[in-house]
Amino acid sequence: LKVKWLAIAEFLFFLYEVIVLPMPLKFLPLVSILNLVLICGDLIAGQFRKIRKPNIRGARWKAQTQPRARPSTFTSDVGSGNSFTERKCSVCGKSAAEHPELEFRYCSRCSGMHCFCEEHINAHVHFGE
Repeated sequence: LKVKWLAIAEFLFFLYEVIVLPMPLKFLPLVSILNLVLICGDLIAGQFRKIRKPNIRGARWKAQTQPRARPSTFTSDVGSGNSFTERKCSVCGKSAAEHPELEFRYCSRCSGMHCFCEEHINAHVHFGE
């Protein structure tokens, strides 16, 4: 059961009490809500301020990750086989060009960028430095 639904049920119950109860007792639910606002009002207001505040770090990250123009001295290593994008299994030597039906992944636990085919990604000896 989510807290959201409990809060909605409680609000509806307070609304029901305000409508149904006689005049002096109608103020009891309102006083309890006022008590909550007095104690937690600054926390609630802080949450609304956080929502409206722009994400400065996100904007900086987006600006840094935008594609930039290549330098004039850019050389491609794709033909030589040294490219980061050319995927080749470090265990069996299968490459993505030879076996397009296989999926290749990089291991996050191995030091360096070692690529593995779907057969060896879960069962290989991790490379150390």
